[in-house]
Amino acid sequence: PGTGFKITTIEASESEFYIGGVGGSIYVYEQDIDQPANLYKPATSPIKISLASLNPASNSNRTQVDATIMSMSISPGSGGTLVCGLDNNAIVQVPASNLTEEGARDFDYLVSSFHSNQITGLDVCIRKPLVVTCGKDKTVRIWNYQEKEKKQELSVSFAEEAFCVAFHPSGFHIIVGFSDKLRLMNVFSNN
Repeated sequence: PGTGFKITTIEASESEFYIGGVGGSIYVYEQDIDQPANLYKPATSPIKISLASLNPASNSNRTQVDATIMSMSISPGSGGTLVCGLDNNAIVQVPASNLTEEGARDFDYLVSSFHSNQITGLDVCIRKPLVVTCGKDKTVRIWNYQEKEKKQELSVSFAEEAFCVAFHPSGFHIIVGFSDKLRLMNVFSNN
């Protein structure tokens, strides 16, 4: 990406990879099929996260986000959704196809109820429209991103901080990483 840009997360898809970091910037690289080694080249110029303004008095419909991207995950297949967890506790999404085209790259908030501290892990389910997050607030949360009103489906609190989280491909289980153990959990059970 260049000198002075701090990389905080990298996510790969079938033909691109995404680099996220400080200043709400995302760099997209795509395979260069003209090169014999299938090297990657920048697909576009750096992308700044732009969100709908939450301030009704704002003169602009969109506002640039100056938050650090702490984690990213992409739903599989063509037309997937890129979901980003930011250091200001927001979770934003954008269709991945919008990132490789010039023009509209508007991100939207995934949900309106967020973690109360930094998000440390994020994953998108392969077979269901669900995102799981964990954070320094000692919670693991599951969100539905395809409902008309994007909402939190489940929140579980723990005695210690979770550092990473991942969905099983079926969407029925998650694994949560703590400082000294991994915990396999069923989704939508009574804890």
